[in-house]
Amino acid sequence: MDPDAMPEFARDAEGHVKAVPVGGASGLTVAPDQLSRRYTRYLQEGAGDDFATGPHTSVQRKQRLKEMKRTSVRNEFADQAVRSPQFAPFGLRTEDGGALVFFASRHHHKQTLPRGYRPQIKNPLVKALMSGTPKQSVTFVRMSEQAVTVPARKSHGKVDFLSRIEGLTTARGS
Repeated sequence: MDPDAMPEFARDAEGHVKAVPVGGASGLTVAPDQLSRRYTRYLQEGAGDDFATGPHTSVQRKQRLKEMKRTSVRNEFADQAVRSPQFAPFGLRTEDGGALVFFASRHHHKQTLPRGYRPQIKNPLVKALMSGTPKQSVTFVRMSEQAVTVPARKSHGKVDFLSRIEGLTTARGS
């Protein structure tokens, strides 16, 4: 995360940062407990206008659409919202009434090759996580952690990504 992008936090009388309620009473354009669901829906369907354009939103959707049009390999994407208690979002109130919120999501990407072609897995890190034998397709499952600024509801602003870290958790060949 770029240190210059870090917002100023609201503080209580003792100087501690203020937590944001997870649910609908947060006063934000999107409540923290709705971010994972709305983000995965946006990636999957392009639905909603909660998110600012950028590399983790509009650019990622364009890249996926381009990959899905490839004729040499079939690419399928499935995004899943994650829920509490394992993946509870967490937010800190910012001075402008918005919040810095951390939330997670899960992303599946399946690549299927035409008959007669086998997927070539050369990356040793992917091989280490591989289950099954990649005969015609490979499904990659990744977990993603996002840090976003969510504006106050009254501002009518959009959720803006400060950071997104994605890691491969499993790979399945079939």
